[in-house]
Amino acid sequence: MRNAIEALQGQQVAVLAARYQYRGVLSEVTSDRITLANACAVETSGPSSGDVPNTEDPIGGSVHISMNAIEIVYQPNWVHAPLPSA
Repeated sequence: MRNAIEALQGQQVAVLAARYQYRGVLSEVTSDRITLANACAVETSGPSSGDVPNTEDPIGGSVHISMNAIEIVYQPNWVHAPLPSA
């Protein structure tokens, strides 16, 4: 899984981890965690084809997510919406 995630480094991604969803720029991948810069907590994503998530909250910085907590890393259409500090 780590190799697949590393291929997305520098891109905007969505991450489902421990039943919570986040989006941001995948800025770092290590053996035990990933870092999303300019991160948002996505409360309600809405359809994958949507232009923006239905409801999200800017975190105001980066989040570090344990590799063990990651369920999926993906790029629905709404992941490319402008981030709050971009």
